Amino acid sequence: MEIQTTHLKQKLEIERALLLRQLQKVGRINPDNTADWEPVAADLNVDTAEEEERAAITILKPRGSK
Repeated sequence: MEIQTTHLKQKLEIERALLLRQLQKVGRINPDNTADWEPVAADLNVDTAEEEERAAITILKPRGSK
């Protein structure tokens, strides 16, 4: 009895292509090691909130301390 793997191989190749496209959005193949991926810098042109709009940071003290 022989297992038909052609259909499964095609599905895996489609999934691999999809994953590679998704990975290329957040990384790139390492030129020194093609089996490795490196992250790429994020888009730093993000509009940040104004100083007044940022959440205030509150430093909490443990109970019982003064």
